[in-house]
Amino acid sequence: MCGRYSLSIRKAALLTRFPGAEGTPEHEPRFNIAPTQTAPVLIMGRGGRPVWAALQWGIRSPGGALVINARIETAHERPLFRPLLAGGRCLIPSDGFFEWGPAEGGGRRRPHRFILADGAVFTMAGLWRPPRTPEEVGAFVALTTRANALVGALHSRMPVMLLPEQEGDWLSPNRNFERLREKISVPFDAGRMRRYAVASAVNRADRDGPECVEPAPAQGRLELF
Repeated sequence: MCGRYSLSIRKAALLTRFPGAEGTPEHEPRFNIAPTQTAPVLIMGRGGRPVWAALQWGIRSPGGALVINARIETAHERPLFRPLLAGGRCLIPSDGFFEWGPAEGGGRRRPHRFILADGAVFTMAGLWRPPRTPEEVGAFVALTTRANALVGALHSRMPVMLLPEQEGDWLSPNRNFERLREKISVPFDAGRMRRYAVASAVNRADRDGPECVEPAPAQGRLELF
């Protein structure tokens, strides 16, 4: 966790949500963002203001493995992430993420989407690394923490979801990581979230249409925790 997420709002709405950010994100509504794909991310600019960047989801380890998530509890212990904990923090805008529940009746595992109860955009805490060679592009990973009760019914981990008032502190390289970790590693309030089952279209990384976020016919009702 997390292995897929969405950012289905239009560019104008994204700019309204982050009015202080510099630049313009390369964005069209995305319903099924998968590892290795490029997505809009906010990083700290040289002028001390957030800047839009188009980064690839997943950082390659020295051994070549693609790493898409980092545990916030142990990120400081891993050489891959330790250099990024001050100046390499980023915000990953999202309006939902996916997790897969147990298989039913011997069939496939059913995907579920987790959103805020009011449907608003939120941010996930992340780490990013600039390209090291001309052939590379910048890349990011999402930080995870222990799951709240809503997500925990399907998985033991969930993204580190930030409150709006925490976003500036997370981006700032002057804010101590250890102190921030104590605050943001607390699982997001389950009472402010909803989950619902979606159709199997989201299982395929090459599918990126509205059908990926539509409620599954058999379980079309949103569930308020």
